[in-house]
Amino acid sequence: MTEASGPHGILVLHKPSGPTSHDCVARARRALQTRRVGHAGTLDPLASGVLVLGLGNGTRILEYLQGLPKVYRARLLFGIETDSQDVTGATVREADASAVTEAELRGALAGFQGEILQVPPMVSALKVGGKKLYELARRGETIDRAPRPVTVYDMELLGFTPGPRAEAEIRLRCSAGTYVRTLCHDLGQKLGPGGAMSALEREAVGPFVLAQALGLEELDTRGREALLAPAEALAHLPSLIVGEKEARALAQGQFIPAPDDAPDGPIRVLGDDGALLAMARVRGRHEPRLLAPEKVFARADAASSGS
Repeated sequence: MTEASGPHGILVLHKPSGPTSHDCVARARRALQTRRVGHAGTLDPLASGVLVLGLGNGTRILEYLQGLPKVYRARLLFGIETDSQDVTGATVREADASAVTEAELRGALAGFQGEILQVPPMVSALKVGGKKLYELARRGETIDRAPRPVTVYDMELLGFTPGPRAEAEIRLRCSAGTYVRTLCHDLGQKLGPGGAMSALEREAVGPFVLAQALGLEELDTRGREALLAPAEALAHLPSLIVGEKEARALAQGQFIPAPDDAPDGPIRVLGDDGALLAMARVRGRHEPRLLAPEKVFARADAASSGS
């Protein structure tokens, strides 16, 4: 199979708890017989749920999907803190959580909505000084991490069980880059006895939801038919349909006149058949405004066909 023959597109995968995101990428490579596979945001091994993969040319649009908001369902265990901020890590503190009440928890949740600051956990893939934090953590090193702003758009309490190891289940919608296990850790500290995340499921990444996600065991039989075309996968972004002349210009890397109502930000440029020809962005704040290609998907000699 040649690289040009496919597969190309976006695959919404249901990652199970246990495998790493890299394991899922490797599984997709084997099942769909392509090396060009990437993802739009990792999930920890403990976590399950929506993992968005790009295959072939789909890897080139992953950057437009990485900043999408996420929806998570998480379980929080009070009375324990770990070095990873979830129950897979080594315990660093234990306490009796019997004093935690549902009313106090609801009050604390309200304080973690909106824009908040998070200190990234040491056990994470975030790079500081060119080094991944988890690599430093494995060597027993701890370094200062600057707090980062993230946004929790909304959060609800789904259930609460009091006791020495009180438990809670929450659902939240948050910005990309939010560490849910850090949120659980910080909630535990806010209420006193500490806390650690015990389970996590990502229910949605932007428009991609768990109900449409393909299981790992289905990759061999349904992987290709489940692929979303790049234009469809980016349907949350504004679009512009162009004719043959403009398509050829964009395919050659040239600017074309931008419509008066063209918004700022990335724009899908489509052919008459709906295929994605290019991703483009308006340049210039004054007349004439021009549309500049950022990524081109149609060859100059095939732009008129939208291929």
